[in-house]
Amino acid sequence: MSTLRVDNIKSRTGTEVNIPAGQSLVVSGIGSIIGELKVGGGITVTGAANVIGDLNVPSGNLTVGGNLSLTGDSSFNLPSGIGTFGTVGAGDSIFAGTTTKVFLHGDNPSGNLQLRNSSGVRYGVDGPTPNLITADGNLASNTVYFVDTSGEASVGGSITVTLPEIPAIGDYIQVSDYKGTWSDANCVVKINASAVGAAAVIHGKQEDLECNVKHAVATLTYTGISSTGWIVK
Repeated sequence: MSTLRVDNIKSRTGTEVNIPAGQSLVVSGIGSIIGELKVGGGITVTGAANVIGDLNVPSGNLTVGGNLSLTGDSSFNLPSGIGTFGTVGAGDSIFAGTTTKVFLHGDNPSGNLQLRNSSGVRYGVDGPTPNLITADGNLASNTVYFVDTSGEASVGGSITVTLPEIPAIGDYIQVSDYKGTWSDANCVVKINASAVGAAAVIHGKQEDLECNVKHAVATLTYTGISSTGWIVK
């Protein structure tokens, strides 16, 4: 394997830099490439690099120890299944942007990936995909559920879904009667038997929530307040 090392690139305009598979380009100074950079092997940036064009990594690895800046209409292409662009574990964050930073955060309590700003305020990306429930089960924080009780309607039964034991403040759960059968067979939102404090309270009471209104939608949001617990709307 051969390595091309460049200690000081000021600029190179109107050309193509092509690093074949099995070779590496190492930039230890400040580089600026105006054109297209194709990497079939590996590229390591320990200083700062500016790519005004496209950065294409069809295979191999891209390692950035300093700053990588793509300007204008540039694109960063990393095919599915080849390499990673940041790894977010529980309690970790990666961010994009300079003045206004946006963080991807691995949330410990819920195990979910969250989008936050630099102050920790959470934002939504798009609407979540509903999960279908047709039998008793457990609910996960920050998840939407369609609870189908139609299978219990003919026998006058119900479906019981259980809240998380240790929710985080601001966590929500939404359940909805998308088939319109809750009036015939109820959906019961049950307090977790191992929950304590505010997590064992729904709308100010230590009682399970019985949903029996046709086509109803109930959103439970965890407040962390012992006298409120999960607030329902």
